[in-house]
Amino acid sequence: MTDFEKELQTEHSLHCLQMLVEAIMCKADETPLTMIWFDNSILPGGNRTIAHECVNWDRLLRGMDEIKVDPFEPGVLVHPKFGPVVPDGRYTKLDNRIGYIFNPVPLDRDKYP
Repeated sequence: MTDFEKELQTEHSLHCLQMLVEAIMCKADETPLTMIWFDNSILPGGNRTIAHECVNWDRLLRGMDEIKVDPFEPGVLVHPKFGPVVPDGRYTKLDNRIGYIFNPVPLDRDKYP
């Protein structure tokens, strides 16, 4: 990677971490965590036997698989101003390999509805 791409990758990674923080904050596990007493300590400790209701990953993945979209399929991503994003599918060479943009400017939706 070039120095610029390394900088983009750092910003991209920070963005991903922020997404994880938001996911945890918005979908937090509300299961009460209790404390238990120990025979050999005056301090209580966390009760790690509390049952949590977890996501059914098989069902989630099946549902996602049914509605997934291949962004590399030509014609799926078409920018209103610049046109097709990946005209050659997976073989399209992109200038921005990282996919992160410094100081992004929202598209003028009046000019490009």
